[in-house]
Amino acid sequence: MDTSRTSARRSDRVLKRFSGFSLVEVTLAIGIVASAAVVVVGLFPSGMNTFRQAMNASVGGQIAQQLLSEAQQTDFDVLVPTATYTPNTTFNKPDRYFDDQGEEIMVASPGAPSAVEKLKIVYWVRTRVTPKSDLPSRGPTGETENSDKIATVVIQIANNPSNQPLAQETGAVNDSSSPLRNLWSGAFQSDPTKIKVVPNNIYSTLVSRNQ
Repeated sequence: MDTSRTSARRSDRVLKRFSGFSLVEVTLAIGIVASAAVVVVGLFPSGMNTFRQAMNASVGGQIAQQLLSEAQQTDFDVLVPTATYTPNTTFNKPDRYFDDQGEEIMVASPGAPSAVEKLKIVYWVRTRVTPKSDLPSRGPTGETENSDKIATVVIQIANNPSNQPLAQETGAVNDSSSPLRNLWSGAFQSDPTKIKVVPNNIYSTLVSRNQ
């Protein structure tokens, strides 16, 4: 019996059993992994953008709820001063500022935060209070009636972490009784034609006189 041939065949079987991948197999595997990695990396910006939008909506809603609740708890004559109580007056409240957690940042000069204050500010908030709001009439004509016991409170929250000056809305600029007058347009003052650059949301509620 030729033991040398038997040993050679056994060696061949052992080598085949423990042999590695060929260069073609390795190249294909790397290509598949790279393709999957490109797809996963491509999803990161979209996922981060969605997460950021969800965070902004959550914090913005928290701020709006706080300020609307504050308005509802404020005495009506303080919210809408009786001394200047006319149908065509919109009372402007000072702009307020909040950080990324929805905590208010107190600034020394409303409308012009300092460089140090800007480091914390993410959300700019503007409040509009319009007295004598129109209410649906109960009459058969369906007309509206003006109530001096109801005021409309509008809260606008702009996501402006760059803290650039914001352009104002011009659509209702000639209607001083409009609750949308002088709200931000969603553009920077540096380029007011590019609207929707600054994400913002508007919330509103009605506040009534108790007596």
